[in-house]
Amino acid sequence: MGFSTQEPALEKHTRRMLEVFNSLEKLEADFIAMFSKNWRWLFGRKSHAYNTNYPSM
Repeated sequence: MGFSTQEPALEKHTRRMLEVFNSLEKLEADFIAMFSKNWRWLFGRKSHAYNTNYPSM
């Protein structure tokens, strides 16, 4: 009895988590696209910047 009442809530929670995860993936993809667009502008003058000052995400 308890399981059947909890199952829809768990299903809803899982769906919500998937929605959040998908939107985060989209945000990350947008950020990477924006970042790679400005990559040359940011690091073009320092060829070693990628190895020394790689920004941690």
